[in-house]
Amino acid sequence: MSRRRGESRRDVPPFRYVRTATDRELLEQLDDLVSAAAAGDLRAIGAVAIAFGPSLLREIRRELGALHVQDEAEIMQAFCVAMAEGKLMFPAIAGGALPWMKRMVRTFAQQQMRRRASGQPLAA
Repeated sequence: MSRRRGESRRDVPPFRYVRTATDRELLEQLDDLVSAAAAGDLRAIGAVAIAFGPSLLREIRRELGALHVQDEAEIMQAFCVAMAEGKLMFPAIAGGALPWMKRMVRTFAQQQMRRRASGQPLAA
């Protein structure tokens, strides 16, 4: 944050993030979209994959590490298939859509790593 000449740090008010009504509405809409996707709505799953695919793939990559990047697409696909089949339960937590999706793909990645370590067939 830039200060004007003669202005001390104490004169500058601290930055606080304030969510506006519009922010809340967007979070509610995202929750609704992810809820529909988790219930098997294919259009909602497609929207989630398009809008959040890159950030979810980054989350998977962080969980897997550099040695298993070849599994990223499989894990993302397994997540989308699980939503399409209605196997995932989206909790009714306001604003929880993105954290939930990230937690789910990390869980899928961890399961993939356990299967790999135990010699079980990898998820398709």
